[in-house]
Amino acid sequence: MKITVASRIKRTIGKLRHFVPFENVKTSKLFQTLNKNEGEEFYGIYKNPKPAESKQIVISNKGLHIFEDDAEQEFVLYDEILKVESPQSKHLADELLVTLKDGSQVNLPIVGTFEETRDLFSFYRFLLRVVSDIKD
Repeated sequence: MKITVASRIKRTIGKLRHFVPFENVKTSKLFQTLNKNEGEEFYGIYKNPKPAESKQIVISNKGLHIFEDDAEQEFVLYDEILKVESPQSKHLADELLVTLKDGSQVNLPIVGTFEETRDLFSFYRFLLRVVSDIKD
């Protein structure tokens, strides 16, 4: 049985305080400027809190749209992800390093926390599961 990205979101990052479901932000300026790929469905956005509030990640069934201020959006397909690395120190964890099949790397800023738990580790599990699901 193939597990959907929507199901993975619900199980890993859907309850994070900084994850906002698409229904709650679909009229926002960000979603109006999004380059939607064929067959793509948007599920939500991870809104980084200060000091990284200008860095946002839109999550879809195809991949991640990464925004930083007014810079060009970057799109990472799940099936192009070779590996995802978490920081060595859980106390300094504020971004994931994603290596793509072409050898390029993308930094994903995930700086939110809830009490003592960093959102980064839930996002890390989400990406590992989705990439694994695609390979199976």
